[in-house]
Amino acid sequence: MTGIGTEWPDATLEVAGDMKVKDKLGIGCTPPSDEIYKVFVEGGIEARKIRVTAKDYPDFCFNEEYPLMPLRDLKKFISLNKHLPGVPTAREVEDNKGIEIGEMQTILLKKVEEQTLYILDLQKQIEELKAQVGSLTEK
Repeated sequence: MTGIGTEWPDATLEVAGDMKVKDKLGIGCTPPSDEIYKVFVEGGIEARKIRVTAKDYPDFCFNEEYPLMPLRDLKKFISLNKHLPGVPTAREVEDNKGIEIGEMQTILLKKVEEQTLYILDLQKQIEELKAQVGSLTEK
C-alpha cells in the first residue's frame, strides 16, 4: 500500500489531501476517448451530494405570458408522438447513449411547473362550475 500525505494507508493508493488528474480518470475501466467527459466509472456512483449547474432554470413557466399548450393539443401531441413535448424520446436517449442529468432535471422541473399550472386552471374551472351548479340549485 502506498500513502501520500498519510503514514498508514488503508487502500492500495491513499491520498490525504487534494489530487489533480491532468487529463481523464477511469475507475474500474480505461477512460474512453471522449472529449467532453473527464471521469469514467465502470459500475455505480454513490454520493451524498451532487451539484449540477444549470442554465435557463424553468421558473419562466410562471410568467403571465408563458404559452401553456392547451390540454386538447397536449393530448393530441401525446397520442401522435407517444411522449411529452420537450422531453427526449426513449430512442433519443438510446441514440445519445444516455442523458445529461442537469438538462433532464431542468426538463422535468419545467413539466412539473406546467402540470401545476394545468392543475390550478382545472381547480379554477371546478370552482366556477360549482358556483354555477349552486346558483342553479338555489332557483
